[in-house]
This record gives sequence, structure tokens and C-alpha cells, in this order.
Amino acid sequence: MKAEDEGNLFSTAQVNVKILDNDDNNPILIGTPYEFKVKEGLKDKLIGRVSGKDLDEGENARIQYELPPDAPIRVDPETGDIYTKGGLDYEKEKVHHIVLTAKGMGKESRIATATVTIHVDDDGDEMPIFKQFTYEVNIRENSPNMKIVQVEASKI
Repeated sequence: MKAEDEGNLFSTAQVNVKILDNDDNNPILIGTPYEFKVKEGLKDKLIGRVSGKDLDEGENARIQYELPPDAPIRVDPETGDIYTKGGLDYEKEKVHHIVLTAKGMGKESRIATATVTIHVDDDGDEMPIFKQFTYEVNIRENSPNMKIVQVEASKI
């Protein structure tokens, strides 16, 4: 910058202008949809990672990940690593659909959401159960190639 008077005397100074980011971008979740598989019964098991970015700068570009408190999984707020809380039970719920939130750390706290789908694999820990406790059948003697009874068993 230059300041000059009527007698052509002048002085100069350097002016630096810094433009501050105003947190105007929402976080972007990368690689959606998120689908992971885990065997039932595994506690605190790493099952996947979510990731995102924010096009803002500085503190406004930081993201934290969150899941609902009642979700059967947890997320590391900084890394996006997803773990089971307790052992998931295939017989109770085969697939979980949970909404993940990525929250920008700027003043505006902008967010993005995505569904995390967890497929639970059965580990065969349940024995089959017969539909009836007792089956009674009467057959005539010397009855060849006859269907006697049909039984049914299933896993609950």
C-alpha cells in the first residue's frame, strides 16, 4: 500500500489479508452405502470403517462420527472404525440398519448421514427343535413301501 501527499512525499506499507473459512460445507461420507458382515457372538470386534471429508479448512474441516446410543455397534469418533458393542445374535436379528452421522466440528456443526447395514452370520449355536414333542403312528404289519410319518425340525 502506498500513501502520498501533494508534495510527492510518500510512504509504503505491506498489508496482509487473511480470508477466514466460514464453515459453509457439509461433510461428505465416502464409499456409501456402508455394508459389513460379522459373525454372531463376537464382542468388541472391528467390523469396518467409515470415512468422510469436509471441504472447509482448519477446525471447520474436522469430522466426528456418531451412532445412536442404543445401537448394537459403536464408532470411534475420530477414525470411523466400527466395532460390535456386545455379541450380536443372529437368531434375534439377522440384519441391522443403523443411521451414522458425520458432524463437522466448525461453529455451524453441519452434518451428513448414511445408513450402516450389518449382516450377522449364524455360527450354528442353536440346535434344531422338532415341531412336536411326540409323534405317534399306527401301521399295519406287512405294509411295504409306506410313508409312515413326516417330522419337521427347525432352528428358532
